[in-house]
Amino acid sequence: MKTDFLSSSVILALLLVLLVGCTSFITVQPGMTADPEARITLSEGEKVEGIWEGKDLQVEYAVGLTPEHVTLSGRLLFGRALLNSFPIVDQFVLRLNILDGDGRVITSSDITPLYSFRNTVDESSTLKARVTRPAGAAAITFNYYGVFLGQVNDEAGGDSWEIFHSPFQ
Repeated sequence: MKTDFLSSSVILALLLVLLVGCTSFITVQPGMTADPEARITLSEGEKVEGIWEGKDLQVEYAVGLTPEHVTLSGRLLFGRALLNSFPIVDQFVLRLNILDGDGRVITSSDITPLYSFRNTVDESSTLKARVTRPAGAAAITFNYYGVFLGQVNDEAGGDSWEIFHSPFQ
């Protein structure tokens, strides 16, 4: 009886650690520091254009900085390997993080394109965001978390694949 309780407690503790670990990819707190190589430096009055690459996706972006706003436009492109095997989105979050000159998060915004629950994902989606510029904004970075499914099956639910990227130390 004592062994069953101990086994159940260990399994529950591991599950909680796993869940807390997953939420850390989604939850971004002010003051967190982004890795230097993950920072995209902003220029006042100029559009900064480029391609940011994660393991499972890339963001083609154009970011503008005005006295009032940080604006982002571009495309989100999922990797072909992901979509060939796991083309259905179960959940996905993409965040734009605005950083100060030291790479610390000032604010974080959800810029996820709209997806229907358990719908097939297009290879490319349009991104558009306009965020009030916080004082000290000097750079941006991205982070994401998602769960994608193979074929959905009412009985088993189907195979799933988790994707994530966190640039924070």
